[in-house]
Parts: sequence; C-alpha cells; structure tokens
Amino acid sequence: MSEININFEMLPQAVGVLISEVRELKELVVRKTNDALPDKEVWLDLQELRAYLPNHPAQTTIYSWVAQKTIPYHKKGKKLIFLQKEIDNWLHEENQSDTEKQVLQYLNSKRF
Repeated sequence: MSEININFEMLPQAVGVLISEVRELKELVVRKTNDALPDKEVWLDLQELRAYLPNHPAQTTIYSWVAQKTIPYHKKGKKLIFLQKEIDNWLHEENQSDTEKQVLQYLNSKRF
C-alpha cells in the first residue's frame, strides 16, 4: 500500500472515505456471519405466536385453528408449541390462497 499524505484541508474528505469503507466492511462481515450460521429452529409458545402473527389473533382463534388442523403445531406434553419456519410457510401459503380467491372472485364478477 502506498502512503498518502493528508493535509488539514483534506481531512473531512478522508474521514468520509474511511467511514464509507468501514460500513462496507461491516456489511460484508455481517453477511458472511449470517451465511455461516446454520438456520436455528425457533420455537414459539402460544403467547409468542400471538405476538408473532401479523393480526395478533386471540388464543381461542389459535385453538380453533389447531382443532381444525389448519395451522402447523406440535405438542410438548400438554403444551402447544409452534416452529417459526413452519408458521412462516403457513402464512405464505395462506396469503397465496387469499390472493387466488380474490382473483377468482374478481374474474367471476366480470362478464366476458
């Protein structure tokens, strides 16, 4: 590396360059760290699931979903637990089916 002489007038510009380079390095380190870590299984209890879901449903609603087997769940003894990755997939599928229903309703309402 070549040595650069920086005078007082160049100092603010040099600090700006250093800050942007440090940001880029930080982003690279974070990205590499996240890529290197295996996906951890995150388990949610009923209250954590309520907080995690976008519309924060009532406990009774979640119990009815479990009874109807519409939401993925597991039991640990008598306690219900939910795998976050499965909930994410379920939410994605629910959103897709809702969109498909809306499209079909729209198409059925129009006469071609």
